[in-house]
Order: sequence, then structure tokens, then C-alpha cells
Amino acid sequence: MPLRYRIYSLVREGNLGKQALFNGVVFGFGAGVLIAADLLWGSLETRWGLNVFMGFVAGFAALVIFNAVVEILGASYGSWKASHNRAAS
Repeated sequence: MPLRYRIYSLVREGNLGKQALFNGVVFGFGAGVLIAADLLWGSLETRWGLNVFMGFVAGFAALVIFNAVVEILGASYGSWKASHNRAAS
């Protein structure tokens, strides 16, 4: 199995809880990076203002980009899997 299909099947195949876990980790990482940067280098006067909202936006953007990349990696996974299942039987 090619690496791109292996990554796609790891993220997409299985139960919905595993997909939600992957998406939650990506969202948390995207938001956490921005919020951690605000905590480390942001001024005390502006802390926890719009930076938390921006962290949410960055996490959502990371989630959208991650899911788009995973879907591109598995673009022809269904046909590849069907052809290999036919060949195996």
C-alpha cells in the first residue's frame, strides 16, 4: 500500500471517534500554538482578548487544511482498494 493511502486509511477508516480525535488534536494544536504565543510574548493588557478568538480561527483553519490535505492524499483510494480486493480474490 502506498504511503499516501496508508495515511488516508489511518485517518479516515474506522469509527467516527477516531476521526473526531484526529480532528480535535489538529484543532487544539492550531489554537494552542497561537494562545501559547500570546501567553509567552503578549502584553498583559491585551491578554485573553481577541487573541482567543484568533486562536479559534487559527485552529479551525488548521483543521480545514488538514482535512483537505488528507482528502487529496486519498483521492483515488476507493478505486485502488477495489482493484486490489478484486486481484486478491
